[in-house]
Amino acid sequence: MAYFLEFTQQAKIDLHDLPALTREGRNKLFASLAFLREISDAFRADPINRHAGLLSYTLVMEDEGRVRSFVFAVDDSHVQAGVLRVVSVADITPL
Repeated sequence: MAYFLEFTQQAKIDLHDLPALTREGRNKLFASLAFLREISDAFRADPINRHAGLLSYTLVMEDEGRVRSFVFAVDDSHVQAGVLRVVSVADITPL
């Protein structure tokens, strides 16, 4: 089942303010969200993928030769209605 992704205002701000991502990198990041739309019940149920009641999804990608890492905090409390709400996005790329 493909879920509808809803972004909170904070998540929109986080995505807009991501530092030093190229246009191509931003496109890759948004294209990679397709995985989140198709996330399995097993992934959501695994305690290792949860923190403070939220689903935690880590994306690792390359942007102009540099490996970048991002963590998405996702509220899946409306999953029965087919909705995953992205609460926040953080760049956790080591300096």
